[in-house]
Amino acid sequence: MNKSNWKKLEMDAAKLFGMTRTPLSGGNSKITRADAMRKNPDCPVCGKRLYEVGETDEWYCPFCHVKHHIHVPEKKVFIECKKRKSHAIHALYLDTKKKALAEGKIPVVVTKETGKHTTLITTEVEYMKRIVEEMKDGHNV
Repeated sequence: MNKSNWKKLEMDAAKLFGMTRTPLSGGNSKITRADAMRKNPDCPVCGKRLYEVGETDEWYCPFCHVKHHIHVPEKKVFIECKKRKSHAIHALYLDTKKKALAEGKIPVVVTKETGKHTTLITTEVEYMKRIVEEMKDGHNV
């Protein structure tokens, strides 16, 4: 598989959550094992990207040569991206999508392994945005 394919998936997923792709993600990163991390803020003077200086909330602009104190909260999301020729859940989801759209509904697949506590929800990003908006407005989905 072409490296740029999975890197693009990581970049797109990071952007969705207002983050940036982690260079050398996984076991090689010294920052996080996640595929995405918080974005560095932009310099309030020149607009270029700031770089973190060892201390918390201290950032340096290599263009203006100025240090800035800016609080950038850590993201609560740990993103793991997997790009493969096929995923079993995708086939199940596409079948569900066809049925749901025929009834004018949002396709969602809920899976759980027998004897396990974890329940997973699968849907497309655009549908998830609609579901979240409906929930914010106090509507049952």
